[in-house]
Amino acid sequence: MTDKQTLISNLASARERIFALLERAKPHSEEQLYSDGAAWTIRQLATHLMISDRGITMVIQNIASGGNPIPEDYDVDRYNKRSVEKMPDVSIDEAVAALRDSRADLLAWLEGADEAALARVGRHPLRFEAPLSRFVELMVMHDHQHADDLEKYLNHKGA
Repeated sequence: MTDKQTLISNLASARERIFALLERAKPHSEEQLYSDGAAWTIRQLATHLMISDRGITMVIQNIASGGNPIPEDYDVDRYNKRSVEKMPDVSIDEAVAALRDSRADLLAWLEGADEAALARVGRHPLRFEAPLSRFVELMVMHDHQHADDLEKYLNHKGA
């Protein structure tokens, strides 16, 4: 299990990378970033990040309190696609503001969490059981995966 201070540091640095790339991407916000899956524009990716960050933060806090809110048949791909479709007018600036708030909430929770909370096991939206520390590690990976895609796109565009 990754120690708490490393989790906090990794969450902060991954999110700062996303913020910097989204700032660079603003002039290209309506350009298609992904051609497969949900086929999102850059703005839609920002919306996805906003929704997923708030959602997984709430899942983590729920599991830490003894719940297990993710049903066994949960379809994360369907959720991701539909949740972004339901919020067609979110700007990159609005998404970034929400991302700042949700990450601050998670970091505040993490600061107060003890090792027992981080070791609590629950069902992840990707439909496997894992300790909450792994959920946090996956949040960092999620940010970096999308940041890699966005950086590659912007570099290709010369932006």
